[in-house]
Amino acid sequence: MNRKYNNALIVGSILSISSFFGIFFNLLTTKFFRKKTYHFFTTRMILFALVTTGILILSPKNLWVFVIAMITWSTYYELRNYAKYDFVERFQPPRKNAESWSILTTFQSIAYMLGPALALLLIKKGITSVLVGSLTAISLTSICFLIFQKIFGKDSSNREKDSDIEGLFSEVKLIHILAKRVWPLVLFTFALTLLDVSMWSVGILYSEQLRLQNEIGGLFITTYGLPAILVGIITPKLYSKFGKKRTAFLFGIASGFLLLLLGVVKNVYLILVIVFSMATCSGVSFILVYATFEDFVTRLDGKGNSMVSILQITQNFAYAFGPIFFGLISQDNNFTSSFIAGGEILIFFSALALLTIPRKIKMPHKEIAEKITRKIEDIGKDISESLEKI
Repeated sequence: MNRKYNNALIVGSILSISSFFGIFFNLLTTKFFRKKTYHFFTTRMILFALVTTGILILSPKNLWVFVIAMITWSTYYELRNYAKYDFVERFQPPRKNAESWSILTTFQSIAYMLGPALALLLIKKGITSVLVGSLTAISLTSICFLIFQKIFGKDSSNREKDSDIEGLFSEVKLIHILAKRVWPLVLFTFALTLLDVSMWSVGILYSEQLRLQNEIGGLFITTYGLPAILVGIITPKLYSKFGKKRTAFLFGIASGFLLLLLGVVKNVYLILVIVFSMATCSGVSFILVYATFEDFVTRLDGKGNSMVSILQITQNFAYAFGPIFFGLISQDNNFTSSFIAGGEILIFFSALALLTIPRKIKMPHKEIAEKITRKIEDIGKDISESLEKI
């Protein structure tokens, strides 16, 4: 895309389509796939991964092809997260949610580190080689999943069939009801995701700037990604005293302060130490946020995908608007100002969540039940009026 358009704004806008579509797709999921299982989500996830790679290999490289690829890639990404939440709920007891998400995060982080390294090796042969390599990896994944599902998969046909009595507006209303209970956690997740966005947008440019000062500065992004492999091991042992939510907020405050320091410190070696420490703190927060949402999924009795949608919509907003926000701040290549802004936002929302969120968040079962009852009554009324007219 960069070769074709040579314009960072155009390329960034095309990439952001995936996040904007992700918001829309999350709303559709709560309506049409509310009670689907991990098997449904995983098989579709693999399909859309194959489709995305196939489009980029076989189609002419023009604007509409890139847009369609971003949409199919976004669908793959959202399905992947729904699959993970359902899988953990189905196979693990609630007390092991943090441990489960630590394991998932560790393996995902290893993949995120191996992927770019393999891409660098393959790209020397051309961009198509990278895509073919990706296609091969996805194909092997699909075979492995089918084998493991055959050997270890449990029967997941005990879920209720999707209900058709609720429209898309009702699903939005359900998300609104749930979001009212967890709004401090939603704002905290948004701010925490902005930290990640700052690293993968201006952080990449800042890494190149550091490399020109000192060769070791080129390890900026690698240093940011490295702790994710380690935090999965230590996180389950950290939250027993304060609980998942409060521990996440405390580590969020620490991440914010370290991000502020990143905007002030000039020594390259010290910068790498700060990045490593910050990534460790934010990694702990991310795992505990995911585990907290997994707790909510478990307690929502079949409506858990609506809570997953809240999390993913929040993160999609951050990934969609974050690059634009940080790009405006860093227009003069003063990337450190973006880190300072991100640190201030994270500290503020972490402190707000710490002060406002209760230790135990009660799920609005009664309010949800009343909403469904009212919907059934409205449908019954409409049927009665139709019969009277007949």
